[in-house]
Amino acid sequence: MPFQTFVSHYRYNSFSKSLNNKRRAKPEIGSMSDDPELRRLLWYLLGGKRGGEMRAKIIHSLHDRPSNLNQLATTLGVDYRLVQHHIEVLKRNSLVTSTGEHYGLTYFLHPWFESHYDVFEDIVKRLKFEFG
Repeated sequence: MPFQTFVSHYRYNSFSKSLNNKRRAKPEIGSMSDDPELRRLLWYLLGGKRGGEMRAKIIHSLHDRPSNLNQLATTLGVDYRLVQHHIEVLKRNSLVTSTGEHYGLTYFLHPWFESHYDVFEDIVKRLKFEFG
């Protein structure tokens, strides 16, 4: 692995771990304040990498209605494996959670992320992504 790739990978994994640790802390009751770590993570996943617009569409779709992979692929009009890949990225970053088994596995936005959905909406607006 080239040094630059290693450094980027290390920074990303360290950031993701600190974000996961923060999510385990008790949230402030009634607080929907902006979370700078979530904002950075969303900029990275949506604006800084290929596939950001598709991940945004998946998040938007799950916000409207929890779904399984097949339902998401049909709703978005894309290949099942494409949705599967992006869901794994979102799960790895604790933005999406699931329940059920095998093909009946249903995906939801993580409750913590759901409570900070306005941060997502702000970033999507700045990136000029549109959901049709």
